[in-house]
Amino acid sequence: MSLGFQRYWRRENRRHYRREATPWDLSQALGVTGNPNHPIVQETMDAIVKKARAAGKAVGTICSDAEQAKRLIEKGYQYIGLGGDLNFIGTLGKKYIKEIKG
Repeated sequence: MSLGFQRYWRRENRRHYRREATPWDLSQALGVTGNPNHPIVQETMDAIVKKARAAGKAVGTICSDAEQAKRLIEKGYQYIGLGGDLNFIGTLGKKYIKEIKG
């Protein structure tokens, strides 16, 4: 793992019982801001899952759709946030506008 991520992990999460790092957080910490699919982000996420599971810890993240959630479950994630508040608000808003316009 990169030194930037190691600093992030120690500084930001050292007092928390549950450790979380979303792909977006990691992209920032790893110097590829806004690119959660960058190979370094994905490799780091895979390493986190492996180490957390080996230590008997639950590991989770967020994702944007059901297909991605299935892939994350296959990789060993145990809790997954499907989307975020802005995603749900935007999706529901588009649905309502479409219904209103007919």
